Amino acid sequence: TRPAIQNVVGNEYELPFFLSLGSKQLKQRVDCVSPMTDAQREWCRWNDDIVGLIVDGATKGLDECEYRFQKRRWNCTSSERDHFRAALSRGTRESAFTYAVTSAAIAWSVSRQCALREDLTQCGCGREDDEAGDDWDWGGCGDNLDQGRESSARFLRDDVKSPSPERRLMDDHNIKAGIEIAVRETKRNCRCHGLCGACAIKSCWKELPRNFHQIGAVVENKFDGSVKMKLNSGGGELEVAERNHVPPSNFDLVYLESTDYSRFCVKDSSVGSHGTHGRLCDPESSGTEGCAHLCCGRGYDTFEETDIEKCNCKFVWCCRIECEKCYRKVKRSYCKE
Repeated sequence: TRPAIQNVVGNEYELPFFLSLGSKQLKQRVDCVSPMTDAQREWCRWNDDIVGLIVDGATKGLDECEYRFQKRRWNCTSSERDHFRAALSRGTRESAFTYAVTSAAIAWSVSRQCALREDLTQCGCGREDDEAGDDWDWGGCGDNLDQGRESSARFLRDDVKSPSPERRLMDDHNIKAGIEIAVRETKRNCRCHGLCGACAIKSCWKELPRNFHQIGAVVENKFDGSVKMKLNSGGGELEVAERNHVPPSNFDLVYLESTDYSRFCVKDSSVGSHGTHGRLCDPESSGTEGCAHLCCGRGYDTFEETDIEKCNCKFVWCCRIECEKCYRKVKRSYCKE
């Protein structure tokens, strides 16, 4: 049974449906029931195949968020819903990244799977609207970018419920940015046709990266260069908060308030912080994963640990791979309490 989600009360911020569940709950079954909006439930009933792809994408997005932030003070852990909701209730760069990477992952998942899976009856290969070249033509089964765009927008953009206009505009911009970042990573792949291996003509199709980490890396770069915004005097649009700053493009992330990273040093549910006690750190690094930064000045302990790895693998006829176990001693450092 899916947990209930509170509605917006006063100035309380409500996460979109798929973000509100967190990655752990998303991996369970999702039915076309409340707390979806009426429009989402109706669309869900007629597109139940695609909803499964959306769930896969949302899960992939939250997993990517944890992967990208595993070496930062806020590590995007979504397993504790109250902490996750508190972290995303503020219009920070972290919220911007989470919305963008999730929308990108949904668009990626739906686009890819619609083209790859023959068992789906409600979507298929993508349409190729661009003109072909002189020595190649559209062919094969390209990723369904139109369906990916629509599905991501349907379940994220249509579900933005912030009580403040500036936060609604921020979320909407970052959701669209995530979708466009994913689509921009599309490449044209081709197959040659001709006698004796000649490439007299090529059949080509559009394809997104097979590994979502490639898209996640682009979104992370956009996080590092995100643009601070504010509501304009008319109240209907966002404008850059800092004078002379270049306005963001459709592929840039935007945020409203700066993050006080010192509040992520200790566990604090009000800001969605799990603290950094016990986190793995690198004593040699001066970056975000360095013990000096990640441990917030509390110091760290270093232990010698034993890793078990597969080694000396060989092929045994027929048909399996057999490996030995090798033991490797490594030193690891962890933040003190």
